[in-house]
Amino acid sequence: MNLDLYPEPSGEIEASGNETLETNHRILVVDDEESMREYAVEALAYGGYQAGSVNGGQAAIQALREEHYDMVLTDFNMPNGSGGDLIIKMHAEGFMMPVIMMTGAAMTKELLTLTKMLHVGSILQKPFKIDELLDNVERLLHPVREVSTDLAHHEVSAGPDLGASESRKTSF
Repeated sequence: MNLDLYPEPSGEIEASGNETLETNHRILVVDDEESMREYAVEALAYGGYQAGSVNGGQAAIQALREEHYDMVLTDFNMPNGSGGDLIIKMHAEGFMMPVIMMTGAAMTKELLTLTKMLHVGSILQKPFKIDELLDNVERLLHPVREVSTDLAHHEVSAGPDLGASESRKTSF
């Protein structure tokens, strides 16, 4: 595969001895372009993730029915149904895992509104760097870590609706 089309990660990749964190997280990559699927699968493997790939929405739904995935990384524009169509079908069948949308299209107000309505966790503008992909995957698969870190650095006030004797409970 020719990775020249897509930027390398910002850090140096060693040919041997590169220790990546192995995870049990499985990610389904959906894109009609074979080179993009290969790039994403290799990038996810570099980050320690297991990834499978398919070339469109119908194949993605079939893969989700047959195997467990923790996240879907999908292209927006595909010939036989958009990434938006895929997400609607996923939700209709009860697949509610995080989704990252990839697109080569301009980030229009309409696209941003649509992805918000579909509960897309993140949008990546093609071509994107490996680090950018991995940062977004990590943020969506481990949101509690990020929130917990934020809470550790900020005081939480009770607010006007809570009495002085009531305690706040935070559940994730």
